[in-house]
Amino acid sequence: MKELVKELNTMEVGQIKQIVYSNGILRSSKELEKVDNDLFYFHDTSHGWNTAELNTSQAVKFVKGETSIFDLNFI
Repeated sequence: MKELVKELNTMEVGQIKQIVYSNGILRSSKELEKVDNDLFYFHDTSHGWNTAELNTSQAVKFVKGETSIFDLNFI
């Protein structure tokens, strides 16, 4: 977990990382964009273009699969 927090903290503002989810059969990729020191946008284009705001703690939980997409604050 510390490595993931470090990776998110060292991202440059405006940088986008691809997050890939896989259950062994299906594969889905999403984008996580750093907007400010403690603000990230999660971009989901599976059903149009949807964007959610996350702080660092929320981003870590989401990337690790501990938070559902339905729990995100879409803007």
